[in-house]
Amino acid sequence: MKTALVLRHSPEESLDNLAAPLRDLGYRAKIHAAGQDGLAEHDSADLVLVLGGGMGVHEEEHYPFLSIEIDFLKRRIQAGGRTVGICLGSQLLAAALGARVLPGARNDIAWRPVELSPEGLESPLAAFNRLPVLHWHSDSFQLPQDAVSLASGGDFPQQAFAFGEHVLALQFHPEVSAGEFAGWLDRHAAEVQAAGLDPVRLQADADQHGDALAAASRAFLEDWLG
Repeated sequence: MKTALVLRHSPEESLDNLAAPLRDLGYRAKIHAAGQDGLAEHDSADLVLVLGGGMGVHEEEHYPFLSIEIDFLKRRIQAGGRTVGICLGSQLLAAALGARVLPGARNDIAWRPVELSPEGLESPLAAFNRLPVLHWHSDSFQLPQDAVSLASGGDFPQQAFAFGEHVLALQFHPEVSAGEFAGWLDRHAAEVQAAGLDPVRLQADADQHGDALAAASRAFLEDWLG
């Protein structure tokens, strides 16, 4: 089987919607916890997935493993290794490509569609067209040089980009199922309350759109990796 290295920044982060499609495509997931030694030994992984996390790229002083991950991603990009970043992962990819990552003024927590660019509609992200997806982030990134913008949405002009045919960055969360989202709401109840949001409404949105998001996530991976 091929190896899919999963960079995880928090125990609550998981592949969820992406786990079964990756397995069906012949990938064995190998979890690498943030800060764990030995990241360089995974340079030859067939696929790398960089998940989200509560920290920001600009917090390297408090989370020194972020600079190690950025160096790892620079090597991946240069070597042409298939790599996808989600939320914090997308921001780390942007930083590895020399773009600015910008701290946000507020949390963006919502289920809503992203607006795909013409290039996005011709990309594997077409599976998410007009589909409400999960947004849970505050930071954003500028489009790296030579990257192609695939999606925008809300107050964030960059929601996804491609760099060549081997790198994809997604600010939104294709991986989170309705069941996992319920756990996020429980663990981050104070954050949701501080943002003035209704957790019951958010969970209702997750229940309504979760199955479609799971199907789109599978279609996205099958298109990109198949």
